Amino acid sequence: MTSNRPYYFVASHKVLNRSTINDVYVPQAVACLNKFDVEVLAVNETTEVIEGQTGHDRLVILRFPSREEAMRWYHSPEYQSMIRLRLESVEGTLILAEGLNAEDLAAAGVAGHSDGVAPAASAPAAQTRPAGIQGVADNFRSGELATSGFQGWTDSIKREFSANAYNGKIGTDLVFENDSVRVWHMTLEPGGRMPVHRHVLTYFWTAVTPGRFLQRTYDGTTYESDFQAGLTHFYHVKSGEFALHDLENVGDTKMVFVAVELKRESANFPLSLFEGQPMPRPEAIDTSGRADGFRSGELTTSDFHGWTEAMRREFRDNEFNGRIGTDLVFEDSSVRVWHMILKPGQRMPVHRHVLTYFWTAIGSGRFLQ
Repeated sequence: MTSNRPYYFVASHKVLNRSTINDVYVPQAVACLNKFDVEVLAVNETTEVIEGQTGHDRLVILRFPSREEAMRWYHSPEYQSMIRLRLESVEGTLILAEGLNAEDLAAAGVAGHSDGVAPAASAPAAQTRPAGIQGVADNFRSGELATSGFQGWTDSIKREFSANAYNGKIGTDLVFENDSVRVWHMTLEPGGRMPVHRHVLTYFWTAVTPGRFLQRTYDGTTYESDFQAGLTHFYHVKSGEFALHDLENVGDTKMVFVAVELKRESANFPLSLFEGQPMPRPEAIDTSGRADGFRSGELTTSDFHGWTEAMRREFRDNEFNGRIGTDLVFEDSSVRVWHMILKPGQRMPVHRHVLTYFWTAIGSGRFLQ
């Protein structure tokens, strides 16, 4: 008899080879998991031990609707082909545990959901979706509804929604990546288009230039939106959620966006950008935790050579100035997003950095610091 209780795989590991796990195993495992009915409830490398002792530094919890589905994933040829990577790179335990359903909790007098997670809001009734698309986060749509029912869609675009269902390239250029973030630039000339792509990580985007875009979404709806430079949207992507859409520049000016995926803030695994291969990453600057790592460029002078008295006073007066850009375009409990626009000869006043941060340049130029 098939149980109607959820089942949980709980992996508790000490990582021996982090590069193999993060760059090879995880991208392949994510691509495999996305083909099964599973929720990623936790991926944590900073667990807090309340009682007892453990030498493990990585915890992963997966929820399946049944034991059958859990074992179907575990014994699938695709996952079995990559188990060796995990076993050679970590040591620890992998446990399968039966959970409780609503009837179990009611019998015990416990209120709440059987898995501790509120049920996901159901998607609105929609037209026939391209094959393989389900569980989409509908709040990712931007702009006003222009058409529905796949009106105006070509057959090739419809096919692309199925072919690109797991395409994690959300920008035209991946300019930086480390264990915390992926930073994308997206540059589209008038008439240019970003192929269908999938969002699974908590992220934000900010517009560098004004313009107008068109967005097609999984259920055959099309949205259009005007935007101004500085417009910024932040999206918390919950466990098991994703968004699937394309983006087209329907304005008459170049469209430039920056999109940042927050890997540590996210409930889901990052998608592999190159399925079945280690993920190439742009070189990250290693500051090694030192304030001196924040300096950029080549040393031109020292000992305050060429500094005016006004500049010296400004370093004292602005010692605690936290305005690190010309415009604060977005802030919430997770991030502050600044734009900094300086014309030739202009200068940012002295300011203080105390938060972990990154910057990315749009275009080319030369600065003095």
